[in-house]
Amino acid sequence: MEVKNLKTEGKFLSRVTKQVGLSYDKSRINSNIRKEKKKIDLLHGKFKDDLKVLTKSSFDSEDQLAKIAITEDIFYEYSKILNGVAIKTTPLVAKQIEGLDYVKGIRREEKFEYNLNKAGKIINANYVQDNLIDSEQVPLTGRNIRIAVIDTGVDYTHPDLGGCNTKEFLERDCEKVVAGYDFGENDPDPMDYSGHGTHVAGIVAGTGEGSDGKYKGIAPDAKIYAYKVEKDKSLSESAILSSWEAITDLNGNGIPFEDKDDRVDIVSMSFGNGYIHSPDSYAAKGVDDLVKGGIVAVVAVGNDGNIGYGTVSSPGTSRYAITVGSSTHVEDSKDSGGSDKISWFSSKGPTDAGTHKPDIVAPGGDVHVRIIDKGVDSSKVYEYHDGIIAPFSSNVKDDQNLCFIHDKFTSECVDGNYIIDDIYIKASGTSMSTPMVSGAVALLLQKNPDWTPLEIKAALKNNAIDIGYNIDTQGAGRLDIKEAIPLTPGDNSPPPVALLFGFSDRVRNQSSVYIRGLVQSRNFKKYSLFYNEKGSDEKILFFESYKLPDSDILASLDIPRFISTSYEIIIEVEDIYGKKSQDSVSLQLENTYIDYIEIDEEGIAHVYGTVAQNVDTYYLNISESSFTVDHAYKGNGGFSGEIASFDVKLFFNGFLWTSLEAYDSDGNPIETGEGYRIFLNNIYFTSIKDGSNVVWDDVFDIRATVKNPNYGSLKAYLYGHGNKRELDLVQNLPKTFEDIKIAELKMDDFEIGKEELLGIQLVFLSEENEEIYYYGFPSGFPFYITKVLPSQILNKGSNDVEGRLVISIKSHSGGYYEQLYKTVVDKNIVVKTNEPFDLGEIFNKKDASIERLKIMGLYGYEIVAEFITEDNEFIAKHEFFLFSY
Repeated sequence: MEVKNLKTEGKFLSRVTKQVGLSYDKSRINSNIRKEKKKIDLLHGKFKDDLKVLTKSSFDSEDQLAKIAITEDIFYEYSKILNGVAIKTTPLVAKQIEGLDYVKGIRREEKFEYNLNKAGKIINANYVQDNLIDSEQVPLTGRNIRIAVIDTGVDYTHPDLGGCNTKEFLERDCEKVVAGYDFGENDPDPMDYSGHGTHVAGIVAGTGEGSDGKYKGIAPDAKIYAYKVEKDKSLSESAILSSWEAITDLNGNGIPFEDKDDRVDIVSMSFGNGYIHSPDSYAAKGVDDLVKGGIVAVVAVGNDGNIGYGTVSSPGTSRYAITVGSSTHVEDSKDSGGSDKISWFSSKGPTDAGTHKPDIVAPGGDVHVRIIDKGVDSSKVYEYHDGIIAPFSSNVKDDQNLCFIHDKFTSECVDGNYIIDDIYIKASGTSMSTPMVSGAVALLLQKNPDWTPLEIKAALKNNAIDIGYNIDTQGAGRLDIKEAIPLTPGDNSPPPVALLFGFSDRVRNQSSVYIRGLVQSRNFKKYSLFYNEKGSDEKILFFESYKLPDSDILASLDIPRFISTSYEIIIEVEDIYGKKSQDSVSLQLENTYIDYIEIDEEGIAHVYGTVAQNVDTYYLNISESSFTVDHAYKGNGGFSGEIASFDVKLFFNGFLWTSLEAYDSDGNPIETGEGYRIFLNNIYFTSIKDGSNVVWDDVFDIRATVKNPNYGSLKAYLYGHGNKRELDLVQNLPKTFEDIKIAELKMDDFEIGKEELLGIQLVFLSEENEEIYYYGFPSGFPFYITKVLPSQILNKGSNDVEGRLVISIKSHSGGYYEQLYKTVVDKNIVVKTNEPFDLGEIFNKKDASIERLKIMGLYGYEIVAEFITEDNEFIAKHEFFLFSY
């Protein structure tokens, strides 16, 4: 057993993952799964009990726990798509949770962003609706297909979305939006107050009732399941996970994918995290599981295409999902250049594993960027003249939400064409192209209800229209629903499935590499694997089989040992009727790279790695934050082992970055692997520790170690309360030294009754007296002293004073920790007026441990100490800052 914790912003997601391999195959959804479900429930119960113990033990007393009033709140529990819980807790308790023997890990919750008329015509949706029928002679309009829209909610009162009232919806008496839930706020009513989800739902399945059919959706007779996952103006990961659980268990009995009626048919997700590009992310793997359970997952690729390649967002990185990019649909569309062009904002592949995304593109509108010239305050505005027209939520009352584009200075709407009327708007983005494809899937499923999600995906890709872009920009091409639906009577066999998984790890010097993927076909004939080298059009066959593979290992590819280059791996699956499906991934080989670095006792770094045989000359480049050394080592290739060495004592502190540069005999550059980073500790204080309390009677020695002789002279400075003064260094200091006194501080230099935060900084100068390196404060190693004589502050004569010491913390890093740790000490003490009153001594006590604050991860906090008599008379107050690095 293991528990996976997902650590969140504002809360922690504890993922309790038991490795039981639950299968979503209908034949295996039986009593065995129910038994495993009971085991998971027991594991969740154990976690709840352990959580109570951890919470209580994190504090020193019941009294302190009550004063701080921290409660561990489990928001959601998951047991279907993944096994875990979402909790709100402190980093201190989270650290202890991570130590439980059944806990796999923790991570912070991710935040996700929101990413018809002419558009429906260009993808042939209108033709399919008007001319094609299913096996029951009913027009293809998405009839009885269940589509989950996971978004900001859906306005089910809109005429295009059923025109229900709240009472009818809660009683499940609506014809269009038949069910849903607000997982962002734990509310049964998923009403949309932002507008995004309503627009998406209208594109996928709007009836066009409010426009006499003019703006009807792609699958106007499909049923909508509305799941609202919006919280604090973004989409919450914990709410998204809960919605995934809901769509796999519509009857609510706790068993996912029990049969076809226990799940939705399609899930449409117009959101993504643009900072995650891996198909192995939690969100992407969760979507994989939805598809394996029989749900067609349609996901937006993202809106970061202007940044460049490799910008596909998670969960659009999912290997099994249909990931959708955006194309244009208006002849004079700006700024992408007209109709059937890739929208400039549409994100591009590949993923971190080399898989190509998007899978397909569909109309998502265009955005015209216009500059408002007002001198130095010029600003950009984004105009949606060429967007997709679809329903708008009447619940969005704020005029700032009615118009997405405003003048920077007057706040007036500058895009009058954005709002069509009271119930329709234009919008652009991959958020709009995604429901286009979701609707197309509904039509295809109505025609072929027994097709699997991957067969649906293959049909859409195989029949997409090539609009002239590369695979990481357009995928297979622009959606054409008519071409994807078999028109010949009796030709209802689905296409074969070809799917490559890519390479999650770097492929380095080895004799061969496994090609992993998925091959499926109801009428299988063969599958073939090819590669072509970067820059070559020649496709070379390296494996072919007339037998379906019995695992995800499809073949192995022999790699020439000492050649560093890039390949494209292509798979083609063919059935007995000649139908073919294809997929490809990028393979980047690293045959010239640094493997690791060892530093011996003499401070010599030995660099180990491999240099390819076709390398004529290579260089080891070494750099650190202060300067760069180019071509520190030169040699010829064709070997593995120690490729270079250098003296690390010649560098200062911090991270040292090493990388290889290689060329062939003609001087052409050869690709090399990523660099290698090591951390140096050639300069450090030996008498001061980061954030330490320094208390002394007369003189304090500043001791240090310096191993790097590459400087001309050395200076030392003392910082305190905004002031900086140079310290007198010991005479005749050598260039390099170890744990010797370099300067001293005298207690008499500090004012009695004043708390001081101090910092020591060493400055290294060149022979020309130019500053070349800094070490210490303000970039690290602050400490503080306390010299307070209560007899001088309290003015109480020679009598001892008894009262309460209250110490509170205010975070300077933001977040919710400020409220939780407002008071860390509240105790009775006796202050003797004839002895120094040392706050540092108080903070060293267990009940006010600074270590607790460091675990919290705060980078700065203000500490306020107040001394109050039994009569509540305020006597003294001390304020100071402490920084954690």
